Amino acid sequence: MLKGGHQVADIAVVYPIESAWVRFRPSRHMTTESPETVSLERTFRRVSEALYASRRDFTYVDARALEAARVEKGVLVHNGLRWRVIVLPGVDTLSMAAWRKIEGFVRSGGVVIAVGSKPKNSEKEFPSAAVQRISDFVLGAKDGLSVHAAGASGVGAFVPMGSEHLLAAVLDRLLEADVVVADASAPIRVTHRRAEGHELFFLINDGGDRWSGDVAVCAEGPGELWDPMSGKRVALAGPNGIRITLEPYSGVFLRFGKARTPARRKAASGGLPQLSLRPIKPTAVVHAAGTHVEASVKRAASPFTGAEDAWEALGIVKKSDVDTFMFAVMRFAQPVRVSDSDFLSFRVSVPQGQPSAPQLLVIVTDSRGVQYWAETGRALSVPGKDEIVLPLQAFSHAPFSTGPAGSLDWGSVAAINVGWGGHFGKEGDRIGFTVSAPVAGGVGRP
Repeated sequence: MLKGGHQVADIAVVYPIESAWVRFRPSRHMTTESPETVSLERTFRRVSEALYASRRDFTYVDARALEAARVEKGVLVHNGLRWRVIVLPGVDTLSMAAWRKIEGFVRSGGVVIAVGSKPKNSEKEFPSAAVQRISDFVLGAKDGLSVHAAGASGVGAFVPMGSEHLLAAVLDRLLEADVVVADASAPIRVTHRRAEGHELFFLINDGGDRWSGDVAVCAEGPGELWDPMSGKRVALAGPNGIRITLEPYSGVFLRFGKARTPARRKAASGGLPQLSLRPIKPTAVVHAAGTHVEASVKRAASPFTGAEDAWEALGIVKKSDVDTFMFAVMRFAQPVRVSDSDFLSFRVSVPQGQPSAPQLLVIVTDSRGVQYWAETGRALSVPGKDEIVLPLQAFSHAPFSTGPAGSLDWGSVAAINVGWGGHFGKEGDRIGFTVSAPVAGGVGRP
């Protein structure tokens, strides 16, 4: 059924190999001394996973594919493939020809979404003033999560590092999905191919339980449902309200004679619409550190615009080549409810002069002592300010949790720890950061 023809996907994801070249550093201990490369890999993987989970079909492309493609009124065309959205996962380095093609694509009405990094370098200049001008035109100057109207009808959007799960919400604001499942949380994944004059939508149940529900696809007229398990074909009156039942890890084909182009949605410059943010102010902030770390946490003047509370944390390693950790522990006298939110976010600032440092970690503890943790992908060896956004589903049960077995109670959070661990450093290493009070956030849907 899927043999021949070609993929029909509105989204092209740029493979960030040039950006990896720029970031790579030789490392003596696995990849600990090349944290920017590790962060780039994590961003690329999380973008791919976010698109897959949100049922957004996509194609990987490289700089040469961008250079060879032509622009047609908001569409990038390469042979039989047509892309209306370009996603840049951590991509800050491309050839000048590729950057100019991206600029022309946006000017013609295309959509570009940068995740984690903004355009910075050409193949000859590091950084490049010309690339910076393109970045400002496409994405605007705002650093946080934002949408930017560029040209007559083009759109650029920036999703900060660690916020990859919000990519689906940004896309929902900009482009209708090719396949819509009534149950947004369903483990249904999709691909769309065009072959022998037919539009084929292949849907799979990527979960371990039987699933039933309604789906709709961007097609026109009557179609057919083909069941590869039984060989049966069922006539479909149209592309909407299609009831399907899938056993665990099974699939089904929906075949139509004509596709309908998903609608582009208008977007104004600014933050992501229907984004709700609720600050969570701790009643006390203390430090927790390993035996061989001299630690301190103190209130600091906030380096972040709009953030009232911030704390400066510092850990000094006192013994070489041993496992060390240090966290700023934000405690709540009354447990806080986070279960009605989609993510936790906070801002972090890292100083210069920390060449050997691990990535930032977050640990959440409920009122029973159960602990969940998540990696942020933010290396503490890279100076600068960042907004970190972690979806609740990014957290998993911590192996060091002292609470009872079972899931974390997000309705009764007693503490949030921000810091680092698993660092086999050298005596005298200074690893510090400044962090804001956390924020619980949610994203609405159009």
